Amino acid sequence: MTAFRSARDTLSALELVVSGGAELEAAHTTDEIIDALVAKDQGRVLAAVANAMQLGRDPRTFTEDIVRSMRDSFLAVLAPELVQLPAARVTEIAQRARSLGNRTVVRVMEVLGETLVEMRHAPDARLLLEVA
Repeated sequence: MTAFRSARDTLSALELVVSGGAELEAAHTTDEIIDALVAKDQGRVLAAVANAMQLGRDPRTFTEDIVRSMRDSFLAVLAPELVQLPAARVTEIAQRARSLGNRTVVRVMEVLGETLVEMRHAPDARLLLEVA
């Protein structure tokens, strides 16, 4: 019985490690996009999208992650207490949002929100993300 529990506990621990790694990877790829937007580098944006797709990210889910990250950035400037992230991360994303400006952050969220709606019926969701 203890061996069975031990194996199950090990599997649970491994699942947590894998899911935690996926969260870090998701944050990294969305950070790449936001850094490219701050730099106003369209080539880097496209490269970041390509990188995310090579890592196996779903275009729709990735777009949702970018919108969520932009929302957190927006809130980090205006109401940091509403952002459910560590303080150092809130400071980091607030700086990015300030670099972009509130108007641009909101516009990115609007465009990507519209893109998500269009993705529901699109044969190639990645293409829509790339041209957004």
